[in-house]
Amino acid sequence: MEKDFYYDPIKEQHKRLFNQEQFDILTKQWSVVVLNEDVTTRKGRKKYTWEFILQK
Repeated sequence: MEKDFYYDPIKEQHKRLFNQEQFDILTKQWSVVVLNEDVTTRKGRKKYTWEFILQK
């Protein structure tokens, strides 16, 4: 499996995770209207998620 790809055996699906630099490259043709980072804790483990809105 390639770098930054993960398999979730519970949901039986592959996931692609991005860091800030990868996100910036991917969205360079759009204007970022909103970019929020949220942190949740489940079963003692922190999980970071991003919520974003882009405008062409």
